[in-house]
Amino acid sequence: MNEEQKKKAEDKLAVQGLTLKNVTLEIAEALGNDYVDSYRKGHLVYTREFYQDTYKNIEKGMTYVESYKALGFDVDALGVNRANAAGKRAAKMGKNGELFRLSPGDFDGTVSLKDMKKKGVNDEQMYAYLQARCMYLEEALKYEQEKKRKISTGKNFVSKNHGKKG
Repeated sequence: MNEEQKKKAEDKLAVQGLTLKNVTLEIAEALGNDYVDSYRKGHLVYTREFYQDTYKNIEKGMTYVESYKALGFDVDALGVNRANAAGKRAAKMGKNGELFRLSPGDFDGTVSLKDMKKKGVNDEQMYAYLQARCMYLEEALKYEQEKKRKISTGKNFVSKNHGKKG
């Protein structure tokens, strides 16, 4: 494992409060792969790109294990079962359409519409972004309404007691 991969692995483990000492060498090496998002509860968590690329490889005729190897994973160290399980998940996600469908979670709802249009997104991306934007704005509105309610309640409380002697 080179220094860059080691740094990536350390960063991914730090989120869980772990260090390289807490995992096996095989897991540490896998965490250095860009297709691994994190390590949680003893499992590698792969990125969306991992599943997309795995599915593309499967569609080209690769086996799950061949695809796992092609994406830079050491199957001998990590195991054929892990490779097959990841491949099965990718195949299932690809067949039911969720793999390439964009979701609001893929976008930052705090970005203004004007700034998003500058990025030159396609219609599908814009639709998912607009969903994210609506969710963000709804939460912001709830927050503002709650803040106003608390302020008005506080004012009413002060005005009711104003001038009374206790």
